[in-house]
Amino acid sequence: ATTNVAAIAGRQGFHDFERGGFAWMMADMPARLHFTPPAEARRLRLRLYTIGSDYRMADVVMQVNGQRAAQRVVERKDRWHQVELDLPPGLGAINQLAIVSPYWVPTRFLNPDGRDDRALAMALSEVTFLG
Repeated sequence: ATTNVAAIAGRQGFHDFERGGFAWMMADMPARLHFTPPAEARRLRLRLYTIGSDYRMADVVMQVNGQRAAQRVVERKDRWHQVELDLPPGLGAINQLAIVSPYWVPTRFLNPDGRDDRALAMALSEVTFLG
């Protein structure tokens, strides 16, 4: 089942949901999702939007309950990325996914005349559990 980020109650470290269908991760606090996976779930797919089309997804660290998870970019279209990660065995009723970005880009650097003072890297759009 696919869940849009706006419907995830247990998310922390994200800016408000935007019209583009995603929520940017905050630079000043870790991005975290709390989740209860379906019993048959073995993998998790994230649909991510990045600040630039050449963003280095290989440098992004994803951890499930504090342990680094193996991850793969399974699809890439311009700034959109589909990333899958393996869920470790023995997950509990409530688990935590942490997403650690290697760097952030001040929006003023990209648009000096803009009003946005955030530093951005990645935004989350959807989460899907896979068997």
